[in-house]
Amino acid sequence: MTAERDGFRTRVAQGSVKSRGVRLDSGEMPRNKKERQSVAREIDGLEEKLTACRQNLENVDLKLQKEELSEEGRKTLEKEKNSLESRVTNYERELKMLRHERSEEH
Repeated sequence: MTAERDGFRTRVAQGSVKSRGVRLDSGEMPRNKKERQSVAREIDGLEEKLTACRQNLENVDLKLQKEELSEEGRKTLEKEKNSLESRVTNYERELKMLRHERSEEH
């Protein structure tokens, strides 16, 4: 075992290593093939969720523009629209972080 690996074990035991994408003091991220594939699958899943969320947002926008709605109906759709916009933002932020993490691996 190398000294760096021994140091890694020490930091794990001391709890100084982050749980997601373990970072060494040098800033490098040890990743095996399985972990890289896991990140890729996570990115794919988030992209699918983002696509579905954007489609739902588009549908809500169309309903708000084209349908005659009661005040209560309009408020309900506006709340749904705000929720979907928030989810889109969160998915985009998470994808950006995962893509950055993946690019550091290469």
